Amino acid sequence: TYKPQKDDDLAKLLANVTEVTAYTSDTRVELVLGDPANGGLDNTASVAEFTGNATSTINGAFVVTSSGKGATSGLLIAAEKFDSPETLKSAGILKLTSGFMFANPA
Repeated sequence: TYKPQKDDDLAKLLANVTEVTAYTSDTRVELVLGDPANGGLDNTASVAEFTGNATSTINGAFVVTSSGKGATSGLLIAAEKFDSPETLKSAGILKLTSGFMFANPA
């Protein structure tokens, strides 16, 4: 239920949350982004899918550069707390889309 902070790095984030690792992939699911369009990019053409192997409550998601489940090294790119928790059940599939918009700082 932790709300990510601007100064979080991966180690700090993972010290404040429990990373759910109860899904069938041996590593963190890769974020595959499409081509840039309209000042941003997203993964809608290749949605990230997590197939559960136990029932877990998911309160948010993050994007990092390290693939190892539970790894605290690597860069934290983005983190977001969901408005309401999601439940990932055993053999259930949680699909996540993510996107980035680029802005010109004025």
